[in-house]
Amino acid sequence: MSHSRRSALGSLLGKLAASGLAALLTACAVAEPTPQLSTEAQRLAHKWQAMRAKPGHFTGGAWDDQVDKWQGAKHLLMQQLLDLAWAERYDASQLRTLFGAPDRVLAPAAAEYADGLRQTNWQGQPSGELWAYEWRGQHDQLLFAVDGEEVRAAGWWLLYE
Repeated sequence: MSHSRRSALGSLLGKLAASGLAALLTACAVAEPTPQLSTEAQRLAHKWQAMRAKPGHFTGGAWDDQVDKWQGAKHLLMQQLLDLAWAERYDASQLRTLFGAPDRVLAPAAAEYADGLRQTNWQGQPSGELWAYEWRGQHDQLLFAVDGEEVRAAGWWLLYE
């Protein structure tokens, strides 16, 4: 290969490497980092994902004390997660990392939004979207009021039947 061809090839490879590096650095700067959770929070989140997948009476399955019973394992775990998220003042990203995606998101224009506001025993002052995490289907749920990235309030929406 001639010197001029080697030089042109070297120049081209240098430009490609530089543009690739620039693209990589840009992507890293733009990408939002995954919020880090404490070891205890990670342990609880893992337990939650396993428990969340278990069907119960209120989701079309058979009655399961672990899932359906008042103060059963799922209910107690959700209380622990709520206490942790509220005490540590988690933001929306941390909440999503801890709980996963909400089962439902109620925007202020949603028909059930006013019911959720009125029937929930809130800690804090709710505003923004309501993120619902189901304990016993849509029968009983844990709600978080999320305004942008700020978690404004949390509480239980229970039907008390």
